[in-house]
Amino acid sequence: MNGKDIYASVMIREGTEIKNRSNTPIVFSVYKNPIWDHAIRFSLHEPGRLTRFVQLISHRIVRGDKEIGEVKSAVYVN
Repeated sequence: MNGKDIYASVMIREGTEIKNRSNTPIVFSVYKNPIWDHAIRFSLHEPGRLTRFVQLISHRIVRGDKEIGEVKSAVYVN
């Protein structure tokens, strides 16, 4: 059985509004603990409380991509 092809979608949100979004490259044939050596940088100019939202997504050609996990954390901009 082959592993999953996984990528991460990283968003910066203010409430429900997406301020920035970027995807990592796909890591192919992952069985567990995918590792990305990929930096994502966002310019955050407005002070306030934002949310960093990371979705782990299984890339599937036939049935379409599927979310397999997510992480949310607060980001404070001064």
